[in-house]
Amino acid sequence: MIYEELIRRTFGEMGMESVTILVPPTRTRIKGILRLGFQPNGEVEVGGERFIHYRLYAPKK
Repeated sequence: MIYEELIRRTFGEMGMESVTILVPPTRTRIKGILRLGFQPNGEVEVGGERFIHYRLYAPKK
């Protein structure tokens, strides 16, 4: 699965501490994002558009 490969590379090979995604507020079906472990992390504006910011932290070792 693409998600698993992305997470493996991001947290394993690259050693990143977190992954962030931006979702427009009009997108109300976010259960899948939350199920993957992403947590709301505020709002941001990009190019005059508002987005909800979600963050997934690397698993604790």
